[in-house]
Amino acid sequence: MQSKPKKDMKLENEKALIRTIAEGNTKSFEVLFYSYYPRLKGFICDLLQSPEEAEDISQDIFTTLWQNRTRYELIISKDTVPISF
Repeated sequence: MQSKPKKDMKLENEKALIRTIAEGNTKSFEVLFYSYYPRLKGFICDLLQSPEEAEDISQDIFTTLWQNRTRYELIISKDTVPISF
């Protein structure tokens, strides 16, 4: 039996994580937050050259993600590509 390539497995794991977040699972959201927040904040800080603004914007993004979590099922039902920073 041939195993899935690592990239495909990561995508499947991220889809499963997003599904549980869409269902309101706060622990899954915490995993998402701690996995992506540092890289997102760093990316925004590089763009804006302002750590304070980068922190505010990053927090706003995650707040919006949580508030709109019920819409995720629409996103993951299509072909998606994981976000990398």
